[in-house]
Amino acid sequence: MKIEEDLEQKLLTICEEFKLREKAFESLEEIISEGLKSEVHFLNGYERSEIQTIFDEYSYTINKKYSEATIDTRIGLYIFNDIYLDNLEPIGYYILEADFNGEIVDDIFVLEKEKSTKN
Repeated sequence: MKIEEDLEQKLLTICEEFKLREKAFESLEEIISEGLKSEVHFLNGYERSEIQTIFDEYSYTINKKYSEATIDTRIGLYIFNDIYLDNLEPIGYYILEADFNGEIVDDIFVLEKEKSTKN
């Protein structure tokens, strides 16, 4: 258990030192802003104001097929829906992958759901 706690603390220290959460939010907002400038339906029918971006987690990914290990920061994309936990229905996510020096390795933006046009 001590090894797990030490590893977790070291990873959290890296995340905080390199401000990975802040970088992920900034990068996501830039992607959304640029996407909406070039494509009106970039958010699959949702208005930007309908979508909440919420920090979900950090994860450590090892033994990757095409790159070195990364610390991944995941931001969830949610809409209000009172039948879901915390009234938030997940519709997508953004993952920022960084190395142990805080350098961005890659990122992933996924919208898994389209806005229903049914009334």
